[in-house]
Amino acid sequence: MVALFGRLLRALREGKGPAKKGWGRGDSFPGEAGRPLAKSLEGKLGQIQRILANCDDVVYRRCQVLSRPAVLVYVDGLTDKKTLEQHVLKPLANPAGAGEGRAGAGITDFIFVTLSAHRVKETRYLDAAVAGLLEGEALLLVDGATSAYLIDARGFPKRNVEDAKNEMVVRGPRESFTETLTDNVALARRYVKDQRLKVRIKQVGSRTHTHVAVLFLEDLASPDLVQEVFRRLEAISLEGVLESHYLEELMRDHPWTPFPLLLNTERPDKVAGALLEGRIVLLTDRTPNALIVPSTFFDFFQTSEDYHYIFPVGTFFRWLRYLASLVTVFLPGIYIALLQVNPELFPTSLAMSVSGSRQGVPFTGWMELLLMDVTMEIFREATVRLPGTIGPSVGIVGGLVLGTAAVEAGLVSNIVVIIVAGTAISSFSVPSYTLASAFRLMRYFILIWSGLFGIFGLVIGFILVQLHLVHLHSFGVPYFTPLGPTRPGDFRDTLWRSPLWSFKRRPSFAASPRPRRLVQTWREDDEYE
Repeated sequence: MVALFGRLLRALREGKGPAKKGWGRGDSFPGEAGRPLAKSLEGKLGQIQRILANCDDVVYRRCQVLSRPAVLVYVDGLTDKKTLEQHVLKPLANPAGAGEGRAGAGITDFIFVTLSAHRVKETRYLDAAVAGLLEGEALLLVDGATSAYLIDARGFPKRNVEDAKNEMVVRGPRESFTETLTDNVALARRYVKDQRLKVRIKQVGSRTHTHVAVLFLEDLASPDLVQEVFRRLEAISLEGVLESHYLEELMRDHPWTPFPLLLNTERPDKVAGALLEGRIVLLTDRTPNALIVPSTFFDFFQTSEDYHYIFPVGTFFRWLRYLASLVTVFLPGIYIALLQVNPELFPTSLAMSVSGSRQGVPFTGWMELLLMDVTMEIFREATVRLPGTIGPSVGIVGGLVLGTAAVEAGLVSNIVVIIVAGTAISSFSVPSYTLASAFRLMRYFILIWSGLFGIFGLVIGFILVQLHLVHLHSFGVPYFTPLGPTRPGDFRDTLWRSPLWSFKRRPSFAASPRPRRLVQTWREDDEYE
């Protein structure tokens, strides 16, 4: 008992009070442990002004609450001034049937009743009051009250829900996430209207105080996985989180691999599908993307549109993406291996065609291909960085002009231009940009092995890449599942897209407490869940 009291006393001295849960009246606010607010109005105001000195965007408006002097504090641009004027200041100035308030408790009752249309939080601590102000809430300070009152009247500029630009579809929902966390959580709830969908909000970043929402279905997500996500999230300690990739890089199992280990998506319907599989979703404030954990290598080849067409069509498109990824990584290496090390494997007619196109080219085949490939990457980067109206046109026209000029000048051969163009187009067929970027790096790795050892080097490079993929994990789940380790039951939604009525089990790697899905059609009498 004495030891417990000693630990509690040390925690209080360090500013770590026992945390309470909740957001309503009498509940504590995150970060509430700290300096208490003064009782007098001028004392409270002085505390706020000292912390927010030289902040010209902080507005102080004097008013009265039950004939007591008061000050309403808010940050210009983060708070909706019309809401404050119509729904806060006017009701406080003209109370309907309000009696004389007593100090402290009477004022609190009056404020909560008068401003019942808004979420009001009570705090007695300076740190919590300032944190609420910087979140866009209005702070009401009343003379004689031991507490301050945070009023949710946020009205900062934000982008409306728009069409998904990076994951476009021909058929299906088109909306995408925005930079506002509350809107993104609402979009997810629109798709999964289940009371068991839980939303836990954490704060990361000692200076940015970025809110991160963790979404999961309580009865479907593995408790061990939920615990592991929170453990890694709470272990993060840094000054700022400006984008969800900060979390992705700090939470991944293998920090040095170029392959993405957490699936990134801007589509709410894709998030809903992941939740129904028993996975966990992380939404970061000020980021129009969601992170899905755990994720496997084959998840990055799937699109929402796979499930909007009949299963043979969805399977065909998925196989096209697999083929395109192989072309992206291995086509340049195959060309170099056959050209420089194993020319005897070339068919005679093709060998003569390649030899004729290379006449007069001053570079070796390896240098020629590398030069063109790097040039294509520069064009790709320039297209992304240029303004949207001129970027695509500059990339297409510049590539055509430069490629034609290089061939006519005898610097490169026709076959190399075709290979580089085919490789670039194939990389665009990979749905995930982060995975496509990893494939671009792997292409150079394979190119080096092929240039040194020919077809044998190509095979060695392929084996090394496969060994690396098999070694990776995403939150403890083997990255290359269901091929490594082999799980035939998961083939139905990885190597191909099976009919929806055959999805009777959730992915085994999700380790869901309820692995069986609810599937019933007019052809069946049984109900699976």
